[in-house]
Amino acid sequence: YCLSFIGGVFISSIFEVWNFFIPQKVLFGIIILAIVCAILWRQEKTYLVAGIMIFLAACCWTFNQQLESIENSPIALLAQKNAFVIARGLIAEEPSIKQFGYQAKVELQGIIDSKGQKQNVSKAIIIYTTEQIKYGDLVEARGALEVPPVFETFDYKRYLEKEGIL
Repeated sequence: YCLSFIGGVFISSIFEVWNFFIPQKVLFGIIILAIVCAILWRQEKTYLVAGIMIFLAACCWTFNQQLESIENSPIALLAQKNAFVIARGLIAEEPSIKQFGYQAKVELQGIIDSKGQKQNVSKAIIIYTTEQIKYGDLVEARGALEVPPVFETFDYKRYLEKEGIL
């Protein structure tokens, strides 16, 4: 079962990199097929294969749901507009030192958009700053949200989404 979980995440990540969404109907069909096979061929190996197929389909579905929730979040919509926001949150990991200053993952507690509307969000973002910051600091960042770039050989946006970062 451990391998089927790893396989589900792996298969979902490959399909997402290719911008191919596994429809819920296909995953549901795999689950039904596995159950029917287990009922028709009452053998121990069939039950094992059916269980692995069900777990694999469930993992693919869960992974796709997570990515979809990130892409459709209010903050993702603001990032697509390159909107100016005020973001408040906690530094979630030890910041890394870059050429221009610091890069840090921030677990958001809320944002205020350019219209002054406050939104409670529970997503993470990456911030860049010249201010010295450390793990656990409460920060308020002001700036434009940007969608991460997609390079020719690497989809940085998709990578960050898999890590739960917008």
